[in-house]
Amino acid sequence: MQKLRKVFASAGIVAVLSTLFVAQAATAATFNDVPSNSWFAPYVEELVSLGVVSAENNSYRPGDSLNRAEATKLLVEACDLSGTTSISFSDVSSGAWFHSYVSTAAANMVVEGYSDGTFRPSAAINRAEFVKMANVACDLPDMSSMDNPFTDVASGVWYRDHVVTSYWNSVIDGVNGSDKFAPGNSINRAEAAKVIANTMDPVERPEEPTGPVQGGSVSVSKSTSGPGSVVGIPKGATGVHVASFDFKAGTQDATVQALTLKRRDTGDPADFSRIYLYVGDNSLTNGKSLNSSSNEVIFSNLGLQVAAGKTVTVDVVVDIACVGLDCVDTPGSGIHRFVLEAATSVEAGGSVTGSFPVSSDQFSTGSVAAGALTVDVNGTTYTRTTGEVDVEVGGFRVDVTNKEDVHFEKITLYNDDDDVLSNLTLWRGSEKVATAMQDGRRFTFVLDEPIAIQKGNAVAFKVRGDVSGRDGDTAELYVRYRADVTAVGQTFGYGVNVSGGNYVDETGGVSRSTTTVQAGQFTIVFNGPTSSDVSNDMNDVVLMNFNLTPDSTVNVERARVLFDVTEVGAALTDASLSNPEIVCNGSVVAQENTVPAGGVVDFNDDWTLTGGETANCQVRVDIEATGTGTIQATLVNAGWTIRDNDSNDQISEIIPSGDIQGNEMEVVEASLDVAISSLVPSSQSYVKGTMGADAVAFTFDAGESDDVTVNALEFTGLVSDEAVGPTYDETARDIIVKVSLYESTDLTTPIVAGKSLSTNGTVQFNSLNWQIAAGQTATLVVKVDLATSAPLSANADRFAVSLTSVDAEYGNGSSLTVNGTPTNAAGTVSQVVDGTGTIALDAPNAPAAALAAADETTTAHVIRFRADDEAFEVQDLTIEGTNEDQLTSVTLAYKNAEGADVTVTRGFTGANASFTSLSPAIYVPKDGTATVTVRVTVAGKNSLTNGTDVTVNPISYKAVGVDSQQTVTNAQNFQSNALTVYKAYPTFAFAASSETKLIPGSADFELAKLSITAKGSEAVVFSEAATANEIELVVSGQCTGAGAALADVTLRDSDNNVVAEFTYAGVETLCAGDTATLVFTDTVNIAPGTTETFTIHGDTTGFTGDSDSVQLRLLSASATDFAIDGETPKVNYTESAILFRGNLSSPVLSK
Repeated sequence: MQKLRKVFASAGIVAVLSTLFVAQAATAATFNDVPSNSWFAPYVEELVSLGVVSAENNSYRPGDSLNRAEATKLLVEACDLSGTTSISFSDVSSGAWFHSYVSTAAANMVVEGYSDGTFRPSAAINRAEFVKMANVACDLPDMSSMDNPFTDVASGVWYRDHVVTSYWNSVIDGVNGSDKFAPGNSINRAEAAKVIANTMDPVERPEEPTGPVQGGSVSVSKSTSGPGSVVGIPKGATGVHVASFDFKAGTQDATVQALTLKRRDTGDPADFSRIYLYVGDNSLTNGKSLNSSSNEVIFSNLGLQVAAGKTVTVDVVVDIACVGLDCVDTPGSGIHRFVLEAATSVEAGGSVTGSFPVSSDQFSTGSVAAGALTVDVNGTTYTRTTGEVDVEVGGFRVDVTNKEDVHFEKITLYNDDDDVLSNLTLWRGSEKVATAMQDGRRFTFVLDEPIAIQKGNAVAFKVRGDVSGRDGDTAELYVRYRADVTAVGQTFGYGVNVSGGNYVDETGGVSRSTTTVQAGQFTIVFNGPTSSDVSNDMNDVVLMNFNLTPDSTVNVERARVLFDVTEVGAALTDASLSNPEIVCNGSVVAQENTVPAGGVVDFNDDWTLTGGETANCQVRVDIEATGTGTIQATLVNAGWTIRDNDSNDQISEIIPSGDIQGNEMEVVEASLDVAISSLVPSSQSYVKGTMGADAVAFTFDAGESDDVTVNALEFTGLVSDEAVGPTYDETARDIIVKVSLYESTDLTTPIVAGKSLSTNGTVQFNSLNWQIAAGQTATLVVKVDLATSAPLSANADRFAVSLTSVDAEYGNGSSLTVNGTPTNAAGTVSQVVDGTGTIALDAPNAPAAALAAADETTTAHVIRFRADDEAFEVQDLTIEGTNEDQLTSVTLAYKNAEGADVTVTRGFTGANASFTSLSPAIYVPKDGTATVTVRVTVAGKNSLTNGTDVTVNPISYKAVGVDSQQTVTNAQNFQSNALTVYKAYPTFAFAASSETKLIPGSADFELAKLSITAKGSEAVVFSEAATANEIELVVSGQCTGAGAALADVTLRDSDNNVVAEFTYAGVETLCAGDTATLVFTDTVNIAPGTTETFTIHGDTTGFTGDSDSVQLRLLSASATDFAIDGETPKVNYTESAILFRGNLSSPVLSK
């Protein structure tokens, strides 16, 4: 049993499931659909960190229902279960990806399957079932003796103890903080993540306090994750995020009970239709109205829990009003912000602190209207029989106005009557586009991909689901609130206005999708399967799925089924069938030994069905190994005897009143087709000694009727030494050393490894037990090891591997005739083996001319090797330098055979740096390239001559073929571009200005910041032009607007002293296309390795237009003169040689 942590009750300590158990969740979201501030993010990230959930995919699909196969896999891995047992579920084939997980779960009593012998891997799992599986898998401490907190979990139901145990171990809470657990609702992947994470680390829930958390203090602040200043929100826009506030708990857990938001600034309160609070994607409230007199909106009964030391971000989301045609009667064009005025604006269990008033950024509404849509009913009345599965129960149409295109993303439907619908899905034509997340009577559909609806067009949707309930029960689906529809306009980027439609209650719609349940004293519903092929020599063939729902508890004394057999080709008769049976809810309830002539079977076993509950049943039969034809099962209504369990009266009202006929199944022999696969190319070249060379691949296609087991395979290796028109008439025994078999889904672990060819060139693989599921195709890849002595002749040898024999079976051991063998006997797929591969030093990719400072390490050259036909390892490489006395060392950076980064540093001996016996070597992949970066370290200032050009060039190398082991030596020289070295030099970059917008009319306005860095080991000095030390930076002003121009532009140091002025080409102003040269008027000394930041100022009097803006730009095509501290003469960079680090343009400043 797990060790249980305890949290002892106190006034301020209560388990807060959203954060308490996942204390070290990743700070950055792993999945694009798991926002870091969503309630389920910590649980998902915890499962990722533990390896339970893979992070390979971009999405987690939190709203999708979890099926039984997925649930089993998650729990086996999360709870570290081991061991296996033999399983016989008819729908879990040995080749299924989930087979091993189901086997392990069964061995640990986590799953048992259904009485009909199925596991139902793809069926959605409900909340009660998943909690039970999690409790057993992780051996949760038993706390079933504690009080039951849920009103919808009755004392006698099978899952009661599991639910209570989970609750008191702090694994689960009620739905939305209520006293409901909703045991029958399908669990989604977000909820499952929470259950798994908490079950892995259970905490005993304190018995007191039982009410809301009390005592914890909370601090309030404006959130940095908010939307910022949102400008020009169109009228009628919905779901607009305008503000965010952070609530951080102190040393104890805290609860935020209520908030009062105050609207401030000049806008009209009539701009708002509804205001909402969200945490991530979860709404805390229904939409509230803004009080037009007090400008306040009050949110009460929030129950927002914040764990000790944790922060929860609350987002304010608004719907903008739209009154009148095209929103003409909505004020708009207003400026707003929401404010928490004081600590009293927040009601919490403990004290509230913060720098009040806490205000959002300003946001504004615009004068134009957003697009709009309406939602109308499209299919109003349905009559469904209880027990029906996946049938249409609703429909609606979305009409988009001519304003803007939209992306339809989400809709929530409300059921305003009996709770008889479940497992709802949303369809557009024949395509399922969403699966509902059910929360009580609310069904939320988040579309898998948004559906684009062009302006002026409409799209119709249908709702499908399962139906239960008693005769006369009804369900009514409709849209309750405008906010229940999310569709984003593609012009303005906001949710469009849900302006009406007869399906939307908030806008006055009264139409509903109404489903009326039909049920009798005893209701039978046919549920498939569809017509398909079934195999002879097969047990437990399902001929019919059907549901039985009695109005009251009944005993079935007799059930009659007609087995209709039609012979096709070979003899298939009633005598070919045996062991007919009826299975309900996974258990055999009625069985006979044979099917008599005529096919009518009366099952006289006595079995009971509970009133008001639906039993999932099947008709099954065994089919003998011979004969083909068709089989069809029919439930013969007149042959059923059913009695009320209490009164013993015979049930007479059976719906439907007539016989129920199943679909026709065709009995065929199982099949297996073999063919050459295109997975391995038809011709590749290999060198002698190659290990694991791809020779050929074959597809094995099992028919639809039954699984196939491949027991043995025989291959023949043939070779031809003819260059033209090869004839495969010689054994490949001297070419092919070993043969291995791989399945294409795993090319690292062989099915069978390393078997040698016999003297006649054949190789036999026995006892494979390789299983291929019915209707599936498996691909087998044949890999070979080639001899080091190949090729046999002067010409390159071409070899082929043929599949000459396949031994396979199906069913209970019946032999199978395989179609398609022998395969590849003519060498359709053949490969070439030659002596050796080739390697060459490819064209260089040298950096452009660059600068380097004393003691600086920089990239001087990039070279590239290319290998053909086999991989090579470069073991020796010689680098020749010019003016190498200006350098201290050379470093090679490359990758080894494992793909790891390697660096090796050597000094110069004479003019050369010799890299001999590199270990690990430079790895060049077969038919690929390897890049080697050559870096140099510049000598210290005392050994350096300013302005010296340095080059480093490869002049020779030695490489060894990985497979052939041949050695290649070569002398090649690829010249690098010059690297000019200095004891010091400057670099330049713009930094962010202190100003965020352009302010006209200022005689001294900060336009930008300019950072200058001294690279190297000496100071960089700029001084007056008269001393012949100057910097000539060309600056171009980018201005817009009539008469806009900069004047009196200067460069100032951190003390606001003018250190440089601009000399102008023409008029003494800067505007679009104008340039000026920066000339220092005072000495500036920048210490080695430091950065000085200067400000550029100018006169903005000329900027008067609303659209005026300014941007400064540094141009690199200019000469730069400066001094190196203590040295003469000045140092000069030639044209185009200045290095800029960062952005060459200052930020644009606009009004």
